[in-house]
Amino acid sequence: MPFSQACKYCIRAVLYMAEHGNSRPLLSRQIAQGLEIPEPFLAKILQHLVRQGLLRSFKGRGGGFMLARPASRISLWEVIKAVEGNHFDKECVLGLSECSAENPCVLHDHWSRAKEELMEVLRRQSAQEVLKKTASRHGNQRRAP
Repeated sequence: MPFSQACKYCIRAVLYMAEHGNSRPLLSRQIAQGLEIPEPFLAKILQHLVRQGLLRSFKGRGGGFMLARPASRISLWEVIKAVEGNHFDKECVLGLSECSAENPCVLHDHWSRAKEELMEVLRRQSAQEVLKKTASRHGNQRRAP
């Protein structure tokens, strides 16, 4: 279940917004600079998160992006699913198009168990929890995800 670059950027952007609070919108340019990622690509995928209901966007002076709800109520799984789609967790680890419980690849059983464990961890981890764990690992220094 490798994550696309868009997915990685979205996770980092959500964590960045959570770290900077939800009191005012952040410009995509500001987020891109803070995370050292391409701004045009980031702006496009942030709009996708707006359409998926994870972010809100505001136009005009003082505009930008904000989390649609508190970081404590946004799971990493929601962000991943919003970017990767509904069938993301159904893909074969070997990339086979015909892999299922009825027609498994040689790694299907092992991958299915590992994937379920990973998905459960991602469902339980909110953006806020990830920030707290990151801060404690880095001595409470502010640091971009």
